Amino acid sequence: KDRERKVAQAAYAALLKQDAKPRTQAIAMLDKSEYTVRQQLLLIQLLGESRHATALPALQHYAGHEDSMLRAAAYIALAKLPGLKLADAVSKGVI
Repeated sequence: KDRERKVAQAAYAALLKQDAKPRTQAIAMLDKSEYTVRQQLLLIQLLGESRHATALPALQHYAGHEDSMLRAAAYIALAKLPGLKLADAVSKGVI
Protein backbone atom coordinates (compact mmCIF):
# COMPACT_ATOMS: atom_id res chain seq x y z
CA LYS A 1 0.00 0.00 0.00
CA ASP A 2 2.79 2.42 0.87
CA ARG A 3 4.57 1.88 -2.46
CA GLU A 4 1.28 2.27 -4.35
CA ARG A 5 0.66 5.57 -2.55
CA LYS A 6 4.18 6.72 -3.46
CA VAL A 7 3.60 5.94 -7.15
CA ALA A 8 0.23 7.69 -7.15
CA GLN A 9 1.71 10.76 -5.43
CA ALA A 10 4.57 10.94 -7.92
CA ALA A 11 2.13 10.65 -10.81
CA TYR A 12 -0.14 13.34 -9.40
CA ALA A 13 2.78 15.68 -8.72
CA ALA A 14 4.08 15.18 -12.24
CA LEU A 15 0.72 15.92 -13.79
CA LEU A 16 0.51 19.14 -11.79
CA LYS A 17 4.03 20.30 -12.57
CA GLN A 18 4.52 18.95 -16.08
CA ASP A 19 8.25 19.47 -15.84
CA ALA A 20 11.18 17.27 -16.75
CA LYS A 21 12.07 15.99 -13.27
CA PRO A 22 8.80 14.11 -12.60
CA ARG A 23 8.89 12.64 -16.11
CA THR A 24 12.41 11.42 -15.50
CA GLN A 25 11.30 9.94 -12.18
CA ALA A 26 8.37 8.17 -13.84
CA ILE A 27 10.63 6.70 -16.51
CA ALA A 28 13.08 5.51 -13.85
CA MET A 29 10.22 3.98 -11.86
CA LEU A 30 9.01 2.09 -14.94
CA ASP A 31 12.41 0.47 -15.27
CA LYS A 32 12.02 -1.20 -11.89
CA SER A 33 10.41 -4.62 -12.06
CA GLU A 34 9.03 -4.44 -8.53
CA TYR A 35 6.04 -2.35 -9.59
CA THR A 36 2.71 -4.00 -10.22
CA VAL A 37 1.02 -3.89 -13.61
CA ARG A 38 -1.46 -1.38 -12.20
CA GLN A 39 1.36 0.90 -11.06
CA GLN A 40 3.12 0.57 -14.41
CA LEU A 41 -0.14 1.46 -16.18
CA LEU A 42 -0.41 4.61 -14.08
CA LEU A 43 3.15 5.61 -14.94
CA ILE A 44 2.59 4.95 -18.64
CA GLN A 45 -0.54 7.09 -18.56
CA LEU A 46 1.43 9.82 -16.82
CA LEU A 47 4.05 9.78 -19.55
CA GLY A 48 1.35 10.04 -22.21
CA GLU A 49 -0.28 12.95 -20.41
CA SER A 50 3.07 14.72 -20.25
CA ARG A 51 3.04 14.90 -24.06
CA HIS A 52 6.80 15.25 -23.99
CA ALA A 53 9.44 13.69 -26.24
CA THR A 54 11.47 12.45 -23.27
CA ALA A 55 8.77 9.82 -22.75
CA LEU A 56 9.23 8.34 -26.23
CA PRO A 57 11.94 5.71 -25.49
CA ALA A 58 10.10 4.32 -22.46
CA LEU A 59 6.79 4.23 -24.33
CA GLN A 60 8.43 2.56 -27.33
CA HIS A 61 9.76 -0.12 -25.00
CA TYR A 62 6.32 -0.76 -23.51
CA ALA A 63 4.70 -0.79 -26.97
CA GLY A 64 6.49 -4.11 -27.44
CA HIS A 65 5.80 -5.45 -23.94
CA GLU A 66 4.55 -9.00 -23.45
CA ASP A 67 1.67 -7.81 -21.26
CA SER A 68 -1.20 -6.74 -23.52
CA MET A 69 -2.54 -4.16 -21.05
CA LEU A 70 0.84 -2.43 -20.78
CA ARG A 71 1.27 -2.61 -24.55
CA ALA A 72 -2.17 -1.05 -25.16
CA ALA A 73 -1.51 1.68 -22.59
CA ALA A 74 1.78 2.49 -24.29
CA TYR A 75 0.09 2.86 -27.69
CA ILE A 76 -2.57 5.13 -26.19
CA ALA A 77 0.16 7.20 -24.52
CA LEU A 78 2.19 7.34 -27.73
CA ALA A 79 -0.84 8.64 -29.61
CA LYS A 80 -0.86 11.65 -27.27
CA LEU A 81 2.67 12.74 -28.14
CA PRO A 82 2.60 15.74 -30.46
CA GLY A 83 4.21 15.32 -33.83
CA LEU A 84 4.19 11.53 -33.68
CA LYS A 85 1.96 9.94 -36.26
CA LEU A 86 1.37 6.57 -34.69
CA ALA A 87 0.41 4.74 -37.88
CA ASP A 88 3.52 6.03 -39.65
CA ALA A 89 5.75 5.08 -36.73
CA VAL A 90 4.34 1.55 -36.66
CA SER A 91 4.63 1.07 -40.43
CA LYS A 92 8.25 2.29 -40.40
CA GLY A 93 9.13 -0.05 -37.55
CA VAL A 94 9.91 2.74 -35.09
CA ILE A 95 7.42 1.16 -32.71
